[in-house]
Amino acid sequence: MARGHSSAGAAHLLKAKPHFEELGTTVWIAKTLILLAEIHMDEDKVAVAGKEIDDADRLLDGIESKEAARLRDQLEEMRAALEALDTVGCSAELL
Repeated sequence: MARGHSSAGAAHLLKAKPHFEELGTTVWIAKTLILLAEIHMDEDKVAVAGKEIDDADRLLDGIESKEAARLRDQLEEMRAALEALDTVGCSAELL
């Protein structure tokens, strides 16, 4: 998502997600959740992003494809970044 256009991007993703769900395109639903999580991480919405990451991970569980494996790797990187964000947020609250 281009910086500065996250709200427009999120609106498009939220509009597309039900269509992917209706079609049963699990990988595309997971991709949508990953993109939404990236937007929410940029907005420091740690809890929302964490849920989206967990939901995407659950959707990809059991799917054996190169794309699913790549997305799982991306999710692990995002989890690490999310933990760092959460740690920084907690540290700032203590000050």
